[in-house]
Amino acid sequence: VMVGNLANQVDTAFLAEACAAERLPTKVIGVPVSLDCNFPFVQQSVGFDTVTRTLSAFVGTIGNLVKASRNMWIFVRTMGDAWSHVAVQITLQTHVHMVLMSGSQLLGQYLAKIVQCLCDLIVQRHEAGQDHGIIMLPVGFV
Repeated sequence: VMVGNLANQVDTAFLAEACAAERLPTKVIGVPVSLDCNFPFVQQSVGFDTVTRTLSAFVGTIGNLVKASRNMWIFVRTMGDAWSHVAVQITLQTHVHMVLMSGSQLLGQYLAKIVQCLCDLIVQRHEAGQDHGIIMLPVGFV
């Protein structure tokens, strides 16, 4: 299920076409939601509170799944730009294990350092006997 703006819905269509081309039984569902109301022919108005509560509920459900499986890491891509207030609010409500936000090369945030931080987190949790977790990143990060 991909919830998001027009660009996310285009990604959803490409993903669905790729699954169909490979004859995978995967179902791909796109739910149009935008704070900017930028969908042609769709009238909706979704506020910040509605978006963050709904996405927090989704992430919380994913968190329950991950915790029950005890051996799964899930990367959740949320709506929002690189400095997303939506991602910050969801993180505060759901307590994901890491959220990736854009920074600056001046702060030492290079790809190699980000990957190292992710690996360190996974290893630390493994040593604590918790081989599961959620990493969240807003669309604008990638």
